[in-house]
Amino acid sequence: MSKKHRPFSDPNNAFISEITENIISAAEWFCNSTEKTFDGTNEVFGAGRSSYWEAALSAHFLLKSEQYLILDPNSPRCTEINILQQKIRSTESDTFSWLIRSATHPNITEEIETNSKKNGYDENTLTQSYYNWDNNLWDTAMILHYIISFVLRHPIPTTISPKYVQKIVSGALSWIRYIIYLKHREHAKTTLSATDLAPVLAMIIDILKNPNVEVLLLGDKDTRNKLGLTSRHLRSLMHSIALRIANDMEKSSAGDKMVWSWNKYMATADGGEALAFYLAYLWDYSLYRKNSQLCCKIYNILLSSCNCLERKQKNNGTWGTHDDTVRCLNAYLIIGSVLKNIDQQITVPTGRRKLMARYISKKELEPTHPFHLQHDRVFKAIRWIFDEKHYCFDGSYLHSSYMTVFFSHALLTLAEFTAFTKERKTIYTIYDEVISLSTIESGADLIESIELKTANEHCKKDYLNAVFLNQILTAFAAAITILSSIIFLFHLTSNSVNEYIPMVFAVIVAVFAFTYTYIKSHEIIGIILRILD
Repeated sequence: MSKKHRPFSDPNNAFISEITENIISAAEWFCNSTEKTFDGTNEVFGAGRSSYWEAALSAHFLLKSEQYLILDPNSPRCTEINILQQKIRSTESDTFSWLIRSATHPNITEEIETNSKKNGYDENTLTQSYYNWDNNLWDTAMILHYIISFVLRHPIPTTISPKYVQKIVSGALSWIRYIIYLKHREHAKTTLSATDLAPVLAMIIDILKNPNVEVLLLGDKDTRNKLGLTSRHLRSLMHSIALRIANDMEKSSAGDKMVWSWNKYMATADGGEALAFYLAYLWDYSLYRKNSQLCCKIYNILLSSCNCLERKQKNNGTWGTHDDTVRCLNAYLIIGSVLKNIDQQITVPTGRRKLMARYISKKELEPTHPFHLQHDRVFKAIRWIFDEKHYCFDGSYLHSSYMTVFFSHALLTLAEFTAFTKERKTIYTIYDEVISLSTIESGADLIESIELKTANEHCKKDYLNAVFLNQILTAFAAAITILSSIIFLFHLTSNSVNEYIPMVFAVIVAVFAFTYTYIKSHEIIGIILRILD
């Protein structure tokens, strides 16, 4: 396919058309970058490096990109797209087969062995019934998510038995449950962070949204109940993981609800996206009634994280490095769309809003300043990401498989969640809107600006009052000191005890005046330092 100048080939094109072209280019790059697997039978992206999670994420992108490869039959590119669709289907199927065959039994570490003996786990169950990939929770969840998504859209390849697929999926889910339980103990040697748990939460939500998954991949009801993988078990696990992610993200806070001290942008994006999916799931399935407190807590965390991302974004539209910028843009769009959807529902005073008011306090959930997605920030990030210095003509990002995997998923998010694509705006139109938006403070910036101006005015008033008071106190202290000195000298030669009383009183008053003035002077210094800060 012909490649044109980056970041946008034609300013008169609709933004969605540009994004669709980039999705097609990325899909081509993935299909043309496949390698033979170790047995030489399958063509899989990342197989040469045995990078299971990269293969799963790239195939997951191809799976989601199919909806953007539907063209008019009379289009001159119809034949070209049909060939690409066949390559995509073949790559998806080969990747699925390779990943299923690559699942291994977990290694028994010292921590797992100790925990098994204490809690009555059979070591044979751990080594023969459980499965994972690279003994890593994050990798296993990502791969399992792709496997589940593939089965929902396409039939299982004939080269693999459906029962074997069932065995791998149920074994991997059981291992995930076991590891999460193991790391949750107070005396666990290592703990799981929000980044580790985020893909697990997203995967479980997809399973619960599609009841057919349980029948296709987890066996009959008795088997699922025996393994602890029924909807009830998975829903309980989902709530537990969401609470742990929320707590972990709260601990990363610097104390101020509106200022977060996260330095790891990737971790922020992972945790924020997972909680956004969870909150949307509760909202769509009316589960907020039983989880109202957690719902409010997550809402506030997501609101604070978006405000944090807005403040942390640099003038050129970036967050940290290339991969940080791609992931943060992806998370900002997903979280922002969920918050916007909820804001629209809780501000409607009819029907569902009245029902929700019974379970969720308006003061706890509804913000004083509703969240608004900053489209100028989004466009600045898009402009930097799609610059020809970063985005290559062959459809890859920096010619890196690692970067292209995350970039491709950001393309899908841009196509799905931005107002630019939904309204089919042209590049010129978006540019004009961004120029007008960039001159207006809004959202978190406006709130912060107003608060700073108000605080500055109060500080100036306090400073002037303190200076005036200090002058009066200084004059008063000087007068008292002079008067006390005169009284002291006048009575210095007197031998009468009664005559010493005024002198002692004068000294006490002088000490009091100087002490009071000294304290007030320090307060003035504090005010000056506050203004300088």
